[in-house]
Amino acid sequence: MTLEEGKKNRFSEQLKLSGFAEENQYRLAGGRLLICGAGAVAQVVALNMLNVGLGSVKIVATEQSALNNLALALAPSRAEGDTNLSFELVSPCPLGEGNKAEELLRDCQIVVDGLSAWPEKLELSDICMQYRKPLVHAGGGGLRYQLFTMVPGRSACLRCLLSMIDMEDFTHTRKEEGSLYAMDSLVGSYMALEVVKLVGKVGASQANELFKIDGLSGEMEIIRGLDRNDDCPDCGKLRAGQ
Repeated sequence: MTLEEGKKNRFSEQLKLSGFAEENQYRLAGGRLLICGAGAVAQVVALNMLNVGLGSVKIVATEQSALNNLALALAPSRAEGDTNLSFELVSPCPLGEGNKAEELLRDCQIVVDGLSAWPEKLELSDICMQYRKPLVHAGGGGLRYQLFTMVPGRSACLRCLLSMIDMEDFTHTRKEEGSLYAMDSLVGSYMALEVVKLVGKVGASQANELFKIDGLSGEMEIIRGLDRNDDCPDCGKLRAGQ
């Protein structure tokens, strides 16, 4: 696995990182990400992917205006890189009807949850479990979020996660809470880092850990050991590596 000289120069700062080699950058260059949602958090994730050199990013959403705004915001960074960045309108959320979910999931390695509504988030978790795709999830809004990386066969699914831990105080939508771009940037950057770790095989992913952030108080909490639930028909039947 070797990189072209141009890419070595472009990503020279990344390649200086301890534990980050050409092999990791090569994996990122071949990476394929699906982002569900087109809000501020999705924008931050996509921008990070353009900057780290991920090979392909597809963003799906239910509103054309949201996709248009996102495309416009990413245009300057998109012009500088070689990432295949595409946008697709799907309805209903998260991945449309019929064979749309299979089509989109087949063409990606990993999924980012940038959705707002909890029913859609849970449906996305079910779909990712079905097709055995890792899901980088963020829930909440405003100044309070939870972050969780779901790896089929290793961690609990999102439905089991909700039943394991009382998260009622976090299960709000962005529209209810409003938004602050500084917080959205923090959340999106964390999610992007998880994508880099999983696709590039760099360091340790936070799978099996729930990261809760309260931006107003500054409190952060990590809840560990969120393994798959043996009684769950989705995550309980899967084993890592299957």
